Order: sequence, then C-alpha cells, then structure tokens
Amino acid sequence: MNEKIYTRIYSIDFLKGVAICIIILINTAEMWIDKESRYIYALIYLYLDVIGTSLFIFLYSLSVIFLWKKKMGSHPSKEIRNDILTRGFMLIILGLAYNIISTSIMANLSFPLNIWGWNILVFIGFAQIISYYALKLSRGTRWILGFLIFFASTPIRELLIIYKNTNAIGMILHFIIISPNPQVTILPYVALCFFSTIFGERFLECLQLNAKACNLEAFRALMIFGIIFLFLGIFYGYSLVTPEILNPEDYPMINLFQILKKQPNFSISGIPGYLIRGTAPNLLYGLGVTLIILGIIFYFLDIRYIQNSLIKMFGFYGRASLSLVFIHCLGLLFFIQQLNVIVFFIAYFVYISFLGILMYLWYKYAKDIGTLKWLLSKIGSSHKID
Repeated sequence: MNEKIYTRIYSIDFLKGVAICIIILINTAEMWIDKESRYIYALIYLYLDVIGTSLFIFLYSLSVIFLWKKKMGSHPSKEIRNDILTRGFMLIILGLAYNIISTSIMANLSFPLNIWGWNILVFIGFAQIISYYALKLSRGTRWILGFLIFFASTPIRELLIIYKNTNAIGMILHFIIISPNPQVTILPYVALCFFSTIFGERFLECLQLNAKACNLEAFRALMIFGIIFLFLGIFYGYSLVTPEILNPEDYPMINLFQILKKQPNFSISGIPGYLIRGTAPNLLYGLGVTLIILGIIFYFLDIRYIQNSLIKMFGFYGRASLSLVFIHCLGLLFFIQQLNVIVFFIAYFVYISFLGILMYLWYKYAKDIGTLKWLLSKIGSSHKID
C-alpha cells in the first residue's frame, strides 16, 4: 500500500492553525476590548466565528477517519474502537476541566453548573466517538441523518426551552443537550460528524489513487457542495432575529445585537439567523464556508504544493491547536476590558506570537511532554491527531 496515503494533508493542518488563531482572537477581544469599543468585538465574533469554531470542529471530526483507515488491516477492530473511544472520553474530561477554568473567567458560572457545558473540547470528544460509529453507515445513510438532524434541531431545542421551567425531565434534557454554557451544542452540530466523514472518505480515496485528476475532482466537489450548503444556510436563516425571538441563555451570540444596537453609527434591527451559533441555518452556513475554504486551500497547498514560512507557521499552530485551546484562556485575565482597538490588536499579535514560541520551545526542548498531544498519544496509540 502506498505510504503516502496517510501523510498529513497540509491544508488541514494550515486551516486548524487559522481556526485556532481566530478562536483566540474572539476570546481575547471579548475579555480585553474596553467598553467604548465593544462593537468591534461584536463584529469580530459575528463575522469571523464561522472560520473559527465551525471550521475547527469540522476538521477534528474529519480526523477520525484518518485514524480509523490507517489502522484497518494492521490492528484488530476492537483495538481501533477502544483507541478512538478512549481519546474521545479523554477530550471530554479535559473539556470539563476547561469549563471550570473558562466559565469562571468569562461566564461567571458557579460550581457545579460550571462543570457541564458544550465547549469545543467536549464537542470534539463526542465527535470523535460519533464519527467512528458514523463511518460504519453507508454514505447515503449519513447524508439522510445529517439533514434529519438539521431539520429536527430547531423544533427539539424550542421544546426543551419551553419545558425546562415546567417539567423536571425537560429541565434535565435541556441541561444535558443545551447546557448552562452552550458554546458548541450537540444539536445541531452533531450533523457535522456525518457530513465530515463523507468528505473525509473522499480525501482518502484521492490519496490512495495519488492522482492529480482525483485531487482536482475532490477540489471541485468541495467547492460545489460548499456553495450549495452556503446558500442553503442563508436561505433558511436570512430572517433577522433579536433577543425577543431567541433567548440569549440558549443562544449567547444574540447578545451581540444589544452591543451593536448601542452604537450610534449602526442601524440594526436584528442579526441574520445563519450567523447565530447554535441555530440550524448556522450549521449549513458554517459547513458551506468550511468546504469552500478547505477546497481553496487544498488546491493551493496539496495540489499545487505551495509552501512558505507563513503556511508552515499556521501548520505548526494547527498541530498544536488542541493544546492552544486549553492554555490560551490563562492569559485572558491580563487586560479585562482595558484596551482600545489599536492597542488590543497589538496585544493580540504579541500574545499569539508568545503562545506560538511557547509551544515551539515546549515541543523542541521538552519533547511536547505535558501537552494535550502528548497526553492523547500516551492514552492511545502512537498516531498523532493533534
């Protein structure tokens, strides 16, 4: 079998790096920008979130198929299953620890409510497990399940919101499915686990053939499906929403409306639904943007093999991205609402550079001991997913 099948796809590492830098940008903007410039944070969050969180969770859902396919034929199926399940549950545990830290800083939730919540690490942990079992289904079944989740998510969430204050079962289900800190909720984003494995298999088929024509076909498929999903998301979510329509407790991004509304230079009557994380249209919109960006970067980095220092830098950030998710929140207390816009961007670039240097030194001189990448490799196989 061609060894090139399981070499890294440069575009995936690069885009993980871009996504984690955007995630850190949004989180630092939330904490550091002063009250007079809060609208800048709102605009950053509103328009860049799609190439932060959505892109990030899609790429990590994609990683399961590479681990699974790599081990097929050389490892017992039970070992592969246990490896993926162990990694998934470990990420969930780390995500719960991250909840305690991050919600204490940003969400002001107290114990024990700050333990449970759908953050990036918790969702990726579940995504690893769900994607593994999704791979056992036919592609047609995965398409159907993905769209069923899309159409069912909004009614289910609305029912949970209605019954959370009137019914004990409704309250428990709301706590589990939406959570007190609903960043990346299981509904609707679990659909990404089904969609991502379909495109992941397409990547592997091209790598197995090692043919430029197949890579170009994969590029065209990413662009076509990306455009379709993009327009579907906009079509289903073009209506403007306000806090009166969506509860900020269940859709935290709707709070951005209040920030923007206070600005005299803005005339705003609502936020398009497809931009609100947690809504079904945002799922399709985010998937569309993700596929288009992935297609473009795949063309330049993996078909035309363009490489330079900037690409390598983002590739490194991508390989260290899980660790960066966890450690970047420790610096969020540096400047709580103290920086104007210009100073903020300077501070952000200094901070992101510091994190990159820290991870580089950690990887080079400490052999990455203690990082999430190291921890996951110890509890699983020697295969790297970070």
